[in-house]
Amino acid sequence: MHFQTLDRAPWIRSWLLLCCVAVAARVEAQLTPLTPDEAAVQQAYPALLVDEWTQDFGAPLQTVPRLYDFETVDLLGSGVADYIVAAYSNGYTGVVKVFQRQGNVLVALHERSDMAGSRPLVRLVDFDGDRRPEVVVSFSANGGSSPAWIFRWEGAGLQKISPSYTDDFGSEVPALIDPDFVDVDGDGAIEVINHAEEIPNGANGILKFTGDGFVSVVKSGENIAPTANAGADQTIEAISHAGAQATLSAALSSDPDGDLLAFSWAGPFGTLNGGIVTPTLPLGVTNVTLNVNDGRGGGASDVVTITVRDTAPPTVTPPASLSVVATEAGGARPTASVLLGVFLVDGSANDVVDPAPIRLTPQVSGTPVDGNLLFPVGNTTVTFLFRDASNNIGTATSVVTVTGPEVLACDVDADRDVDLGDLALIRTANGQASAVGDIRDANRDGAINVADVRYCQLRCSRPSCAP
Repeated sequence: MHFQTLDRAPWIRSWLLLCCVAVAARVEAQLTPLTPDEAAVQQAYPALLVDEWTQDFGAPLQTVPRLYDFETVDLLGSGVADYIVAAYSNGYTGVVKVFQRQGNVLVALHERSDMAGSRPLVRLVDFDGDRRPEVVVSFSANGGSSPAWIFRWEGAGLQKISPSYTDDFGSEVPALIDPDFVDVDGDGAIEVINHAEEIPNGANGILKFTGDGFVSVVKSGENIAPTANAGADQTIEAISHAGAQATLSAALSSDPDGDLLAFSWAGPFGTLNGGIVTPTLPLGVTNVTLNVNDGRGGGASDVVTITVRDTAPPTVTPPASLSVVATEAGGARPTASVLLGVFLVDGSANDVVDPAPIRLTPQVSGTPVDGNLLFPVGNTTVTFLFRDASNNIGTATSVVTVTGPEVLACDVDADRDVDLGDLALIRTANGQASAVGDIRDANRDGAINVADVRYCQLRCSRPSCAP
């Protein structure tokens, strides 16, 4: 809305107040720059209004108080709002003009001057959903009622489509007083709620647009059923084994009569009363029904779908890192190392929804670990996995460190036994100097000799080589 006043001489505004004529709702400072549309609308003020004011009240031309309002609109449904509909008033007579933008110029296409009133208001409402909004124009005195006309652009002009009647003076009078525009029955089409008292043509109550005009569907005083709106469908995350707490609101429900509404919600939780409820819903999809009652026999219902999902994986606690001795030359295998076998079945997991996540086979580099997998000497990272009932998999890692096999004293041939073969190898080297770490120098005296043989005989692991 672009409500403006022009020619703001102080005595004119005072005179208007005394005469109960509206002063502008928004008074622009004189130094405020005008938009091109505002400037064009001002310049197009109809001379007819000035003439009537001068003739009837003898007011000087240059001080005529002028009120106007305008909206830009796509009258042809082209997707471009290249038209301007402007309503003017001098506090006595009303005029509506239609302009079209042609380049940087506004060209006047149409004018209607068969209305009366003081304070203009232009609104746009699409009653039939064709993307070509109808134009609602009302003229009212400050603090008074607002008689309204509804126009439709047909051909090259605005045609009245709203109801009217002829008063005692033979004038056509709008039947719409202080109208509201609401989709009363929820069918997607906008209805008119007319707040007029009884009028000759009976166009009070709720009016529906039929394409050619408006027909009354509910008379004033009749109860109108409320509209139930349970809100948009929701997807929420589970926070416990029981599911999740949903917040359901009936705030979008309404009643055209303004009746005080009562709300109840029905679902697997039973029935809850109130405009806002917070039931706990289980994992999965749940339909909840909102029932609305206006206390006068009118009711409505709506269904909202709540999806409770579990997307959080279990929290995995792996076993502490492990260090084991190689069970063979290349490393260690779970079947040969008790500590390694126990390590691979250790660890635990917790999940906010699933009380018992399933343990999966541990992995090394993405490959499941079996009892024969060789863990090489050094560090190996093991991934522990648990899966919950929603197929979310949680992981955590721990490290296995394999150290080389412990060297057995006197086991010269490294067959894990001290036997005659080891003694023979020591005798063969009798008299040789010992290198650092030479296993044949069993007593570590720096020489390989008979003393080393006797030393190892005492440590034989096989009876056949004992002294």
